[in-house]
Amino acid sequence: MEQMSDDKTAVDVKTANEQFYRAFEKRDLDAMDRVWKHSSEVRCVHPGWDVLVGWNHVRGGFERIFRGVEGFRIALGDITVHQSGSLAVVTLTEHLMGQTTSGSFDAMISATNVFEVSRDGAWRLIHHHGSPIIRNEIAGAARAPMVH
Repeated sequence: MEQMSDDKTAVDVKTANEQFYRAFEKRDLDAMDRVWKHSSEVRCVHPGWDVLVGWNHVRGGFERIFRGVEGFRIALGDITVHQSGSLAVVTLTEHLMGQTTSGSFDAMISATNVFEVSRDGAWRLIHHHGSPIIRNEIAGAARAPMVH
């Protein structure tokens, strides 16, 4: 896939991505309903979770997260957008900060969001994958000798 050159398409994909994170941060399931494609083929992987397959399972995962969090903020960085045909891929880092019933959290996540353009021209999320960035382990691994 190539870096997007169509300014309108790039803006539309970035807007869809922002709507996803706004819905996530506000814990707004109705907004999530508007962002995601309602299909048995959509997938979502939250850090440490098994893959959720199908819109009903994906939505249920967000319901579970929203119930366990009292509030949080998400700061986004390193955003890149690539598009080819009816698909667009957004890669980024998420910095999540907030409160749960058991305490506060501060996490860095490497995320990939895949969008598909619908017949009405709207970009809908079809795949979200978040992996934790474990800074201390990465730093230690970089210094560890390699043995082959």
